[in-house]
Amino acid sequence: MLNPRIWPWWGWVMAIILVLLTLLLSAVIALRLQGQAELQGVISQLRSAGLIYLPAEVAARAPAVDADRQRRAWELQQRIIAVPWAGSNPRYRSSMDARFPTPGIAAPTTGITAEQMAADSAGVRAAWLALVAEGPVILSGYGWMAADFPQPAAIGVIKAASLRLPNLMAVRILANSYAAAALGASDPRADLHGLDTLVDALQPSASLIDAMILVAICNIRDNAWLEATCRGTDPTPWIAHCPPLLPAVADAFACERAWFVGSVYQDFRAGRFVDNTLYSYGSGRGSFNDLKNLATGLLWRVVAPFDIAFAYQWEALSEQRLKGQAVDLSGLQDAIMANSWLHPFSKWMIPNLIESGITAVTQDAGGREYRIAAALVWNWRTSGVLPVDAGAVRALLPTDLLAAHGDLPAIQYAVVAPGRFRLWVDSATPITDLLPAGRIDAPKPGTGAWSQKRWWLELDLNQLPK
Repeated sequence: MLNPRIWPWWGWVMAIILVLLTLLLSAVIALRLQGQAELQGVISQLRSAGLIYLPAEVAARAPAVDADRQRRAWELQQRIIAVPWAGSNPRYRSSMDARFPTPGIAAPTTGITAEQMAADSAGVRAAWLALVAEGPVILSGYGWMAADFPQPAAIGVIKAASLRLPNLMAVRILANSYAAAALGASDPRADLHGLDTLVDALQPSASLIDAMILVAICNIRDNAWLEATCRGTDPTPWIAHCPPLLPAVADAFACERAWFVGSVYQDFRAGRFVDNTLYSYGSGRGSFNDLKNLATGLLWRVVAPFDIAFAYQWEALSEQRLKGQAVDLSGLQDAIMANSWLHPFSKWMIPNLIESGITAVTQDAGGREYRIAAALVWNWRTSGVLPVDAGAVRALLPTDLLAAHGDLPAIQYAVVAPGRFRLWVDSATPITDLLPAGRIDAPKPGTGAWSQKRWWLELDLNQLPK
């Protein structure tokens, strides 16, 4: 028996604390080892599926670029955002309701006319066309990757986040400038070609931001081409020049996973601390600025393998789903909520990223409607005939743009009056589980149905400009 005179009360307290700390440390080590095993299992699955997971694998995909041309493309973006109307953000947009698009629709509420937009930005339009006439230009993150990241295998997340991406404002201004110029031109084909070159330059995507900018520019181009068709321009080249948005976003998911999550993984392997917001970062000292950073940094250091594995897994599933594979994403929300403290980074990142998938689905539907409408307009102009049903519409198209496939909804067609037709997304098409039901304009929240009126396009061909 211990003699209390030799073993005082505070000695018992210290012993108990020591035992508890030992148990806590053992639990932490066991948890970390479990997380490392789970992470290695996910990485093995990625490897066996042929999916990339490291920044160097993204860099290996980068197309060859001309360094001087890329430098000038970067500088041109800074010049574009200096056009006189840049700050007012005017935009060229056609109508999605029963009104026929008219030249006045291009004049924004700021009072800047389409003609003024085109005149003020004529220099940057010419500069861009001159640049791409020399050879390929890549505006996605791939364009400057080789110059900025000569050793991608060593980068951490802070360095990876400095990846140069296209300036959304500059690219959108240039696209709107071409669209406005096409509206007022007697022959809009040169300006429409400018829009086509922008779409080409944004591919392939090195990040989801790249992919979303591609989607935005496709929307501007589709508007411009449909209005040009209504004014007598043959839309055949544009109808055939239709980037597959879902595969493009799928490839962007792959790059996002390997470049950004992969750089976090490289931080983890190198022993660099990253807290649960991934913004208080350093080689050690930077994470100890205060007690919060100390606590969160240490916590993330323990749960990092679970967090990285979760992000790897769900971004890989999203990539596969967008490529048309039979992958069930309906359990994502439950997976995020279950033990969310094990993946503090992923629980807010993954839902935001998957928004990109639904954006691609909706833009694909709108783009198909515009192309179908253009084919109908051109057929009316050349033959004076409006197809009586969807079967006759399909005969005008190079591919079946009306049918549903995968996550993409069906498009319905009807003649609503002599010379007047309507296209709309079939409300019977189930909402994709890329996001929870009700995310897209449902007639009632949570019904999971496409709203007809939000996604329709109606034109009266009797009002076509002569």
